[in-house]
Amino acid sequence: MCMRRFVISRTMLGNREQGWVLDDGVSISEMTSKEIVTALSKGQEIYGLAVGSDGTLVPDGEFFTRNIMEHRQVGNYKPMIDDDECVANVFYIVTGQNEKGEYTAISTKHERTVLSGERCRVMLEMKVISAGAKLEDGRIVLPCLDRAGNGKEKAGGTEKAQKPVEKKEKASKPGKAVKADTDENSGTK
Repeated sequence: MCMRRFVISRTMLGNREQGWVLDDGVSISEMTSKEIVTALSKGQEIYGLAVGSDGTLVPDGEFFTRNIMEHRQVGNYKPMIDDDECVANVFYIVTGQNEKGEYTAISTKHERTVLSGERCRVMLEMKVISAGAKLEDGRIVLPCLDRAGNGKEKAGGTEKAQKPVEKKEKASKPGKAVKADTDENSGTK
């Protein structure tokens, strides 16, 4: 089973990295940099980080990651990349869009929320949304959450050349078909 996970923050002990906090839509987990590099090399879906040319973790440009919040000590949050224009101590990561056209997001303080289009646009302009969406010509653009490369990025709530969702049948024994509830776009079974 392939689980889609989103990097929401980096845990630090002073100036030393301890690990990364990830969300899979159900629970929060932690991974070290080495574990993430290994998982990405195996093709697991982890959004927010990518492996750079030197083998280190870098913000994932395909997921529109501009910054990542660091949790340095109790109650102390600081952006990983210094930005004088951003004064927030919490970031939101857009994880998708629901049937109503609203944007689902999780904050670096583990708040799951739903954002209207206007609220999402304002938060993008204020640089409070650090990953998962961007503004392009006044429209909200979402990245393609398909590491296999079967789709394109979404713009303004409509998909561009996105592969349709299909149900697949798997044969368990000769002559006997078992239906698998697989949603290729959401990564759930």
